[in-house]
Amino acid sequence: MWKYASILILSILISSYVHAQKYQSVSQVDKETFELYQKQQWKQLIVIGEKSIEQGIDFYYLRLRMGIAYYNMKNYRKSAVFFQKLSQQNPEDKSIKEYLYFSYLLGDRSMDAIRMQNELPQTIREKYGIDKIEFISGIYAETKYEFLDDYTINSDQIQQQTVRKQFHHYSLGLNHQVGKRIALFHAYSLVDLKNLTVSEGISFDEEVHQNQYYLKSSFQLGYGTKLVFSGHWVQTKVKGYPFTIETTTEAVLLPLQLKENGNGGNGNGAGGSENGGNGDSGAMVEIYPYANTQNSFIGYMGLQQDISNWKVSVGLLYYDTNDLSRWQQEVSVRFYPLGNLKFYMNGRFTNQMEEKLDGGWLNRRYWNGGLGFQLAKNTWAQLGYSFGDMFMQVENEGYSVYNSINLVKNRGDIGLYQYIFKGKLSIFLLYQKQRERNTYMINDELNRQHINVQSIIGGIKWNF
Repeated sequence: MWKYASILILSILISSYVHAQKYQSVSQVDKETFELYQKQQWKQLIVIGEKSIEQGIDFYYLRLRMGIAYYNMKNYRKSAVFFQKLSQQNPEDKSIKEYLYFSYLLGDRSMDAIRMQNELPQTIREKYGIDKIEFISGIYAETKYEFLDDYTINSDQIQQQTVRKQFHHYSLGLNHQVGKRIALFHAYSLVDLKNLTVSEGISFDEEVHQNQYYLKSSFQLGYGTKLVFSGHWVQTKVKGYPFTIETTTEAVLLPLQLKENGNGGNGNGAGGSENGGNGDSGAMVEIYPYANTQNSFIGYMGLQQDISNWKVSVGLLYYDTNDLSRWQQEVSVRFYPLGNLKFYMNGRFTNQMEEKLDGGWLNRRYWNGGLGFQLAKNTWAQLGYSFGDMFMQVENEGYSVYNSINLVKNRGDIGLYQYIFKGKLSIFLLYQKQRERNTYMINDELNRQHINVQSIIGGIKWNF
């Protein structure tokens, strides 16, 4: 027994010695890494290189070999770290510029790659067919359609409920590149939806039309650091088309304008007045059509930082709608385990502060997680899941405005992305399913029901 224990202890000591081995000189590290470089033994080269740097042995050709090793291992985000420093030390080296450009491009650091694009030597641009930066750099279009179940409460005693019956969304946008460090994106969106609304027992159809204009500017403060500002202007037009119903009681003024037929007076539409009116039992009550327009504004500011295989973003958003203010804070992280786009993971936390009518603030929080991976040479898939309390939230740096009347408890999505024509054209299809909480009033009591809403979003983008 002692024999085996002694062998085990000796093995541990030898292993510890090997791992703790220190390289005595630059020449020793130079010799070993050069041999590994010639043999293209990239993994071993990286292990020795990282250990040497930890021990304070660091020189130009070590970082060059490590950058090339990481690049050949397709860990482009790691290789970018090395080539970026080498480029600062030797800005005239064309091969380093070439490695750095593609490390940015293949490591999901497109804005850094664009900044380098015009600085690449003519021979490299001709070799890979890299065009110079154009002012109009892309065009984007998308549409969204919702599949809705009928969740209307069929009851003579219902007092209030709003049921979404139809939803369509269309968007068209342009990308611009202004010099090396500034990128612009702006888009016009149109939203059409229809609701069935019950108020005080009276049902009516409601149409909502939204015209939206979105403008985002991205400023590159430094390689790997981006500052984002965006504004979103939303104009909402609401039109109501009530039913004519028979009532056994005298007409009562609701938020909508009422008129009693027969000997009743004159109604002036939305905001008008009701004159006279001897209410007879069994009289016909007509709710006049109504319309109103509201303008809202969304402002967003965000900071994004690339750190090796990580991308970290923080954002602050302000939303002014319905004469109330909303603030939204978010923190998101993306991790690339392989250092490239073949596999990545996302995480985001959002806190929303909503101003109350009676003063104070209501806090809502939700979390989002997801991952993306390469399915085929030019095909990617993305999975995501959100949970918490989502109500009139704004996502994607102020671009996506969710203005549902229902509180969303969770949302799952599956997306497919196809790239063709050497990546210049991309097509995507996104399926979403979310669980919403709808409220309704019966006998002066607030009730809740959970419904499932499915949607399909499709889009196309052409990069010039």
